[in-house]
Amino acid sequence: MPRHKNQLNQRQRYSSSETESDSNRPNAKRMKAKSYSLPINLTMSSKPEKTSSQPQPDHTVSTNDLYQLMLTVKQNQDSLRTSLEQRITNLETKFTDEIKLNMKTLKDEMSLEFAQVDNKIKELEIKMSNFELNQQDTNNTQSSVIEKSVQSKLVFKNIKTDGVNNDGLKTYINGMLNALGLEFSVVSAQQIGNPNNGTVNTGNTSRPKPVIVIFADEKQRIDVLKNKRKLKDIDEYKNIYIETDRTRQERMHEANIRQIIKSIPALQFKGGRVTQKSN
Repeated sequence: MPRHKNQLNQRQRYSSSETESDSNRPNAKRMKAKSYSLPINLTMSSKPEKTSSQPQPDHTVSTNDLYQLMLTVKQNQDSLRTSLEQRITNLETKFTDEIKLNMKTLKDEMSLEFAQVDNKIKELEIKMSNFELNQQDTNNTQSSVIEKSVQSKLVFKNIKTDGVNNDGLKTYINGMLNALGLEFSVVSAQQIGNPNNGTVNTGNTSRPKPVIVIFADEKQRIDVLKNKRKLKDIDEYKNIYIETDRTRQERMHEANIRQIIKSIPALQFKGGRVTQKSN
C-alpha cells in the first residue's frame, strides 16, 4: 500500500507527442522568470572596452624622458670632467712654464753672479800676483841696496871723536884717504854701537866707538882695503884699524877669536886670518 501512495503523490508525466506549448509547462523550482529578460552574450570582443573615462599614464613616454634626463646628466658630467681636465692641464702647463721661466731666470742670475765672482777672484789673483811681484822686486831692490850698502861700507876703529859731529868725522876720514893717496871723498860717516865695539878690554880705558863709513861704490871700498896697510907708516893714523862691515855677532865672534889667538904664543891674527908667528 505504501507503494501506491507514492505513485499517487508523483506528478503526472507528459509525453512528447502532446501539442501543448512549453509555456504551459510548470516552472521549475528556484527559477525566476525575469532572468530570461536579458540576453546573454557569449561572444568576446577583439578590442577591450574602456571601463573608465580617466586617462591612463603613458609609461613609455616617462621612460624616454628618464633616459633623456640620464643621458643629459651623463653628457653634462662628461663635459664637466673634460672641462676640469682641460683646466687642470692648463694649470699644470702654466705652472710648468712659470717654474721653467723662474728657474731659467734664477739660473741666469746665478750664472751672472758666479761670473762676477769669478771676475773678482781673477782680479784679486792678478792683484796678488802683481803685489807679490812688486814685493819681490822691492825685496830684491832692498837686498840689492843692502848688499851694495854692505859692499860699500867699511868700519873705522880707534878714531877719537870727542865732541866731533858726523860732518867732522867725514872731514877727518877724507883727510885720512888723501894721506893714503886716494882721491875721492866718502858719502857719509857715523858712529855706531858702544865703546870697545864688543871687544874685551883688559884695561880700564875705553876705546872710541866704531865709525861706519859709506863709499860711493864698491871700487872705492876695495881701494881703501888695499891701501889700509899704509896707515901704519903715518903717525897720525897708525892706531886706526879699517875692517869690513859685519854684524854685531860677527864682530863679537871675531873679537873672541882674537883673544884666543893672543893666548897662544905661536899664532897671530893678521889680515882677518890666523897665522903662525914667524921666528
